[in-house]
Amino acid sequence: MKYTVLIADDEPNAREYLADLVKDNPDLELIWQCKSGNAVLKFCQNLLPDILLLDIQMPGLNGIETARKLLRFNPCPVIVFTTAFDQYAINAFEVEAVGYLLKPFDQERFQKALNQAVKQVEMREKAQFKDRLQKLYSHFKKEKASGLTEFAIHQKGLVQSIATQDILFIAADSEYVQLHTLKQHWLYRSSLSLLNQQLSAHFLRIHRSYIINLAQVEAW
Repeated sequence: MKYTVLIADDEPNAREYLADLVKDNPDLELIWQCKSGNAVLKFCQNLLPDILLLDIQMPGLNGIETARKLLRFNPCPVIVFTTAFDQYAINAFEVEAVGYLLKPFDQERFQKALNQAVKQVEMREKAQFKDRLQKLYSHFKKEKASGLTEFAIHQKGLVQSIATQDILFIAADSEYVQLHTLKQHWLYRSSLSLLNQQLSAHFLRIHRSYIINLAQVEAW
């Protein structure tokens, strides 16, 4: 996987040097270069890079002001400052930059800073993935929360209601399923696949022929 990089520097030679360093790294992909903070913000409205190599002294918005505005973006690019001035280091970390490269710098220092930036991108992606999974799981629980709450068992002209919360497990049995409780079991005409869709979230299909009630595992 390649991580996208945007370069912002008002000096053409500096942009060219950074571009060569990025192109030498197989894990990075240079997607654009610009020479002002305003250009960075305009570009990021349409496409957010993973990593931003950002100069500080630029016409219009300087790098610190640009980074501060980028914090409103979601996600904010991971920022590495590239500058000839050391007095902005504290300001740089206030806007959550992961690197501060003082010009002139060599390939080794550049690579160390970019390694930190890539780690930050990876951590963010993992957190986003975990958040998406959590949202999917929450949605799944919500969808199943209003599931089947009881079974109507027809026996000898009578109807007996069996609460789903009393079921230990359900086993497939030809055209029926067996509903097992602590004391006995009943045959119920249904497929296991259909019940798996109808039951609430604490029922889990652990085998093609079995569904268990997780809420009853300790009692079982």
